[in-house]
Amino acid sequence: MPAAANVIVIGSGISGAFVAHGLLERGLSVLLLDVGNDDREARESIPDLPFSEIVKDLDLAKKIFISNISRADSHGRQARVGSQLTPPRQFITRATSELLPFTEPNPFQAMQSLALGGLGAGWGAGCFTFTPDELRRCGIWEEDFSELYTRASEIAGISGGADDDVADMCQVTRFPPLEIDSNHEAILQRYQKRARRGGFKLGHVSLAMLSQDKDELRRANPYFDMDFYSDARRSIFRPRYLIEAMCKLPKFTYVA
Repeated sequence: MPAAANVIVIGSGISGAFVAHGLLERGLSVLLLDVGNDDREARESIPDLPFSEIVKDLDLAKKIFISNISRADSHGRQARVGSQLTPPRQFITRATSELLPFTEPNPFQAMQSLALGGLGAGWGAGCFTFTPDELRRCGIWEEDFSELYTRASEIAGISGGADDDVADMCQVTRFPPLEIDSNHEAILQRYQKRARRGGFKLGHVSLAMLSQDKDELRRANPYFDMDFYSDARRSIFRPRYLIEAMCKLPKFTYVA
């Protein structure tokens, strides 16, 4: 651990990782303190194969997809937080009940994380920007955010539609939207033909998921139906990737 740092950041989630990165860009030395639970062996045990191929191997499929956490007790009460996480992702909520205890009003259950990358270690990658009204209600003016959205998109790699009905909800993209299957295409076409009524918008939502290769480490999504289960090709952005890159910089120190 360094004897001194300009700034100490607590936590390696999406906020902590981006804050640390921004401080480094300004020339400050940063110490990031974190619990940092991880399971590299489990993460790397998932082969870079389509779902349809993985399920042909029953033992492998059980290892990847079937959780050993009970989803409900004998009284049918709500499943324990984290029960939806597959085995390779269960490090995300490890030790939170012991180290982050709280009293919860039933039936609310908060999902907390002490993982390397926080909840971002297994998020679904949807990216929505604040509306001008939301920002004003927070006391923040929209123009102050445009540069931040652009920078975050450059780092994470955001793919999405820039000219459809949800473009104003996902203001900044870097890559074209990902392909959609025939079922989703039919739904989108029907929505567009019906004068877009109904009080909601439909379109290519921005995702922190690559439709094209970003660099040598992060490559385009292969459409294997494994997005929620695998980090193969690093198509979906995880805060861990940014932290690993910062660890190579002289002014950054990560202590788990």
